Amino acid sequence: QKKLQKMTKDQPERKQQQHGAKMAEVYGIVGYLLSIISFLLWLLWAYTPEWILHSVSVTYYPDRYWAVAIPIYFGSLFIFVIIFYNAWNMINTYPFDSIYTIRGEGKCFFMDR
Repeated sequence: QKKLQKMTKDQPERKQQQHGAKMAEVYGIVGYLLSIISFLLWLLWAYTPEWILHSVSVTYYPDRYWAVAIPIYFGSLFIFVIIFYNAWNMINTYPFDSIYTIRGEGKCFFMDR
């Protein structure tokens, strides 16, 4: 008994770990489920004939034009963001003959970094 108490006193205290899911994990699964549900609703709206929607009393919905236009807009935006990001990095990169692009083994004291 005393030997066990001595052994437990000598050991460092362990931090108590939290049990359960972290908030990032919860947000991740909720975002994943919402994206799946949104995609399924989009498929249902885009491919279901109008007479079926009217038979289940769904009479107000956006025009089918948006079923094609919104994905194309997002795809175009994605491509634009990639091109803009690369162009922005090229604009903000020093030229090859700039003093700031010199690298070597010694330390350069006249650079302001």
